[in-house]
Amino acid sequence: HAHNGSLYFIQRLIEMNLNIGAFTKDEDELIAWCLRIEMGSFGSLQVDERFQRRGLGSLIVKIMSKRLAETGKDITAGIVDSNYKSRNMFQKLGFKHIDDTHWLTISPTIPHFRWVD
Repeated sequence: HAHNGSLYFIQRLIEMNLNIGAFTKDEDELIAWCLRIEMGSFGSLQVDERFQRRGLGSLIVKIMSKRLAETGKDITAGIVDSNYKSRNMFQKLGFKHIDDTHWLTISPTIPHFRWVD
């Protein structure tokens, strides 16, 4: 989902929302993370390829879910339909598919706002 201004957008999400990260044992390298995106759902859940299939994604989702629940917030996740790994993981954790979202894109011929990095 990279686009013009993605870095700025992610920096703002990190500054303004509850987010979770996992680091290597000596805490010098971020290896997994999940951000709470602007509409309140989980987003940008990523695990470094070298550390996948070790349960880090599930652990991060569990911790973030607990913290959000403690604040009374709803716990939702938006998952791209073709992302089977993510869909399966969330289903194993008890999440249920409740709705579909369809995004509209703006035609490149129509001027629109662009984030600036």
